[in-house]
Amino acid sequence: MQYILLSDLTANLDLDRILAHAVDHLSIPSEVVIGVRFNPTMADECCGFCDEDDPEEGMIVVEINPNISDNEIILTIFHEMAHVSQLIDGRRTQIPSTWNGEHWNDETDYDTLPWEIDARSNEYQMARSYQQRSTIPYV
Repeated sequence: MQYILLSDLTANLDLDRILAHAVDHLSIPSEVVIGVRFNPTMADECCGFCDEDDPEEGMIVVEINPNISDNEIILTIFHEMAHVSQLIDGRRTQIPSTWNGEHWNDETDYDTLPWEIDARSNEYQMARSYQQRSTIPYV
């Protein structure tokens, strides 16, 4: 996996190491290009999001709210990288909103969406294994 930093990294984090851990855990192919943008104008209640491959940008873009703690940024990167994996392997599409070929409407509670349940599970698995290899005290 290749990544392109689309903005300044405002946190004091080893982004290479964090992304490499996610890529290893999720088995993301090496030819995938991911844009990472730290977006200070993101709404406070939003930690991050992942956009499907945009032909104009030629990559999947992960946006992260830099106004959250470093630990939250790490967790958010893991969460959004789980969404990257879902998009790559075809389990998830954003337009139309599907999971494993089944359509979901926008009125479904966020916490019960199957792709969010999957992303949270992967996020916590990655956080635990990353913490075991790191001195970062979180989760």
